[in-house]
Amino acid sequence: MDRNFHKQTLKTSSKKSAARELVDSFPQAEKDAWEAQLQRAAERLKQRYSHIPFYAARAKNNPGYWRDLASSEVNA
Repeated sequence: MDRNFHKQTLKTSSKKSAARELVDSFPQAEKDAWEAQLQRAAERLKQRYSHIPFYAARAKNNPGYWRDLASSEVNA
């Protein structure tokens, strides 16, 4: 393995990800619309699943749980 492999890995991981750069390039109106959509999805998930102990416990430990869940790949 190349000696500089780990140095390169550290260097590239400290840069912004390509996905983050893409999101940063979106117009503010699109970002706002996406955030509003995420908030609506988070509210729907909260209404649907908050009575289930598994989800309730996770939400209790993480204030942003419903938004995180809404933005996860599972709910895409």
